[in-house]
Amino acid sequence: MRKSFILVLLVLVLAAAPALAGGLVEQGDRAMAGADYRSAAAIYARALAADPGNPEITDKLEQAMVAKRCHGLLSRIDREVQKKGDIRISARQLVTLMRAGEKVTLIDVRTPQERAFVIPTKAISIQIPEIMNNLGRIPHDGVVVIICHSGPRAIIVTTALRIAGYDNVYALKGGIMSIADINAKKAPDEMR
Repeated sequence: MRKSFILVLLVLVLAAAPALAGGLVEQGDRAMAGADYRSAAAIYARALAADPGNPEITDKLEQAMVAKRCHGLLSRIDREVQKKGDIRISARQLVTLMRAGEKVTLIDVRTPQERAFVIPTKAISIQIPEIMNNLGRIPHDGVVVIICHSGPRAIIVTTALRIAGYDNVYALKGGIMSIADINAKKAPDEMR
């Protein structure tokens, strides 16, 4: 009798789980709409616990977690970061700094597949997802130039590093493609 009661209770709980999850998803959706990403993530996590493996809930949880992280990052872009001016440097400016003997560190954030075609010989390769795990490799002195294929990823990384306190970091305007526009005889060896 006791085993059958527990079995019936378990069946009822399992049958009610999707309905419970559905109500939680609605709560999570309201939290997302109200830009309360922390609460939304917590609610979606409870919904996923009630309905494990539900791909829709899994996607919503991931979206809430990404939104929470992005909100945290974007909320740190304040006037102080904006006052520091243009975060981009042109290939010509970079060549001028290198020829003048300035300390320049190049950080290449392209994928290994992209680097197979062209890589500056003295560039440090750190892919975007690993940037924050490798802050110890990024100097606070001299000029640090972030390089990607055409520029947008370098701007994202540079912005994140500026928020983290690296005022000496710049994104190469036009990326590695801008280096190809410079006469090869004028480019320093580090850029070939």
